[in-house]
Amino acid sequence: MAEWDYTGEGKIVIPSITLRDMFWDGTNWWAVNDISKEVFKCDSNWNFLDIWHYVGEQTERPTSIFYDGTNWWVLGYIERTVYKYDSNWNYTGSSYYVGNQGSILKIFYDGVNWWTVGTNDYIYKYDSNWNYTGSSYYVGNQDVTPIDIFYDGVNWWMAGQSTGTIYKYDSNWNYTGVSYYVGNQAEYPSSIFYDGVNWWMLGTPFASGTSIYKYFGPTTITTTLTIDTSPVKGEVFVDSVSWGIAPQTREINAGNYIISFGEIAGYENPASIEINLAEGETKQIIGEYVEIPPEKSFINVKSNPTGANIYLDNNQIGSTNSSYEIDPGSHTLKLTLDEYYDSEETFSISEGETKTFNITLNPIIEPGKKFPYWIFLLGIPLLFPLLKKKFKKKKK
Repeated sequence: MAEWDYTGEGKIVIPSITLRDMFWDGTNWWAVNDISKEVFKCDSNWNFLDIWHYVGEQTERPTSIFYDGTNWWVLGYIERTVYKYDSNWNYTGSSYYVGNQGSILKIFYDGVNWWTVGTNDYIYKYDSNWNYTGSSYYVGNQDVTPIDIFYDGVNWWMAGQSTGTIYKYDSNWNYTGVSYYVGNQAEYPSSIFYDGVNWWMLGTPFASGTSIYKYFGPTTITTTLTIDTSPVKGEVFVDSVSWGIAPQTREINAGNYIISFGEIAGYENPASIEINLAEGETKQIIGEYVEIPPEKSFINVKSNPTGANIYLDNNQIGSTNSSYEIDPGSHTLKLTLDEYYDSEETFSISEGETKTFNITLNPIIEPGKKFPYWIFLLGIPLLFPLLKKKFKKKKK
């Protein structure tokens, strides 16, 4: 079904109660009666919950309501003033006069600016504090009795009461040429609202009550996007909004998107990826993280005497005196040299660090060789003349 096609669902909201405006807060429907000066609360199926709030102490004729996520707002038609309430409908004491732009029928907040519908066929723009920006947009070429407006995040919509037609505009209030006739359900629409799925319209307020009509929302063919990362799992973002840790699969609308990836220690981030998704397309994106190799460390190994064999973690790597590039971490260094005791020690070295070892090796002296025999033999020729001289003296 196309957008604004009637679903066939409609009913009187509250018998004998006329309603001028409505609002969907994500859980409940709310509607205002300009005669009894009450705001009525309904469930998601428009069943009245016997809960209402009286706003007549502020205005003689409330014709529009809006909830901005924190506060409720009520337009007083006669006073040409907007009144501010807390989320529980307690009046805050704050009000804003908008009568300098004439009589006002409805109010709307797009998340940045306030907008009003004037009885003179103009749409007026205000800042978030209800200061008039000086900008206004004429819509009388489509309908001389604009009764309500709605912004869906892309387009503006205006309900024309005299033509029984809904008109579509771009974000700058340029008429797109697209319109939808709803007069078969209600000759004079009084309010429109899009809940994210369906369009709704309040019909002509009659003494018997006001009917609500349900229409199809925009027909969107979604796409399926899967995002994964390798060789490690990182956080993934779509248009700067986190989807969580990969892998992630979601159905989204067709269009252009930028995929980016979160940081992981020890890895280079994958480059951002710009994609275009066509309607009904299924696409998978894989971000490749590249491991950053650790910075090498160095050891300088010197020994006395030199020429000792160097073993690092039981692997011979050379001999002293020398320098070597090694991985950071814990290691065992061992030196060996014939006729000398082995020297062994465990050490830790940080990434990029250089360590120097100056090791003195201890000689091995075997038992019985404290006076080496070659020293004794070398000494005999020196002792012989002395012994011979002493022997001659005794003979005399």
